[in-house]
Amino acid sequence: MRHFKETFVVFASTALNFLFSYAVHFFLGRFLGPVEYGKYGVVLNLAWITGIPFSAVGASFVKFSAIFNAKNEIPKVKFLLVNFLKFSFLINLLFTIGYIIFSGVLSDSLGGGINYLIIILSFSFPISGLNSLFLWLFQSLKRVYIYSILNTLSSFFKLIIIILLVLSGWGVFGALWGLVFSGLGVLFLCLPFIFKYLRSDSVKVSFKPIISFGLTVFFANFFINLVLYFDLFFVSSSLGAEQAGFYNAAVTLSRAFLMSGSVMAVFFPVFNSDFTLSNFSKLRSSVKLALLYTSLICFAGLFVFWFFSDFIVSVTYSSSFLPTVPILHVLALGYSFFSLFNVLVNALWSTGKYKITGIFGVVLFLLDIILLYFLVPIFGVMSAAWITTILLGLLFVFSLIIVFRLIKD
Repeated sequence: MRHFKETFVVFASTALNFLFSYAVHFFLGRFLGPVEYGKYGVVLNLAWITGIPFSAVGASFVKFSAIFNAKNEIPKVKFLLVNFLKFSFLINLLFTIGYIIFSGVLSDSLGGGINYLIIILSFSFPISGLNSLFLWLFQSLKRVYIYSILNTLSSFFKLIIIILLVLSGWGVFGALWGLVFSGLGVLFLCLPFIFKYLRSDSVKVSFKPIISFGLTVFFANFFINLVLYFDLFFVSSSLGAEQAGFYNAAVTLSRAFLMSGSVMAVFFPVFNSDFTLSNFSKLRSSVKLALLYTSLICFAGLFVFWFFSDFIVSVTYSSSFLPTVPILHVLALGYSFFSLFNVLVNALWSTGKYKITGIFGVVLFLLDIILLYFLVPIFGVMSAAWITTILLGLLFVFSLIIVFRLIKD
């Protein structure tokens, strides 16, 4: 089957990435204790919020770089790379300065005692921004093996450096400095592969379609991501901390399904190339193949989470979290739907039908808020899981119909 080898390599690297990332959390949770680990988690959430706009930057860069690469217009890829590097570095530098200035205010609003931790985290933003762009470049040019190796090394370096710094007595400060130092290590590894493109000629391209696409992707991603996280807020506010703890454990474990996004690291550039060359028969075939690979990954995940859920929860969290199991069964299905939807939304982005994804996001978010508000206080924690899962299922079905009506042989 086409692209199977590349997909397997990227999936394996993504699985290792998840493994190393989870290992960091398990190590810190056990070694630092709940208080210090809690500080690390709160500060790290700031990085997640800061990273939301850059998901749109990444999608824009990969889409248009893949289009220019398909046309063998490498000078235009160089122009995009240089300008995106400038943009990324400037925006992340502004975030760094802003977090430094407002670290005290943010610390007080988040419980206090973490202002210096916020400052350390902010130093990692410009570095991680550059690394992300380099990885996106390799993805868009279909340099799968370099992308996979560097992606794996980034999380491996983070794990090793954080462990060394924490064991040396630096505690949570060492954990956050580990993000900075590991980022620098990956940056130096990327540079030899990047010089080729930086030395090439440059041809100017219009940024108007790129900005239009990026804003729409950001708009859609923002609301769809809120759907994935808002259920926890309603559980916490309506049902208390204990139920929120069980629900959060189920959500965290269900995010393992996001590893299926490795399929799109291979196929999103392929979708864009097929559409650019007007090869609609191949594009339709590529979408089906990406759905097949994603389905296989999700099926394997569902099998493990449904039949070995007690063991997984006991090993990762402890037997006291076993009430998480029925929630996990439902959310695992929901995140499978989301993984399949991710294939379809990438197909829509590649064909220029990206504005409809913004409508998806808004409608889904509004339905989610209404249903959670009325049903969670009455039917409890399982209703939150079912609301999220059913909405994601409907989103997948609706997207499937639209995509295959748009892409005709």
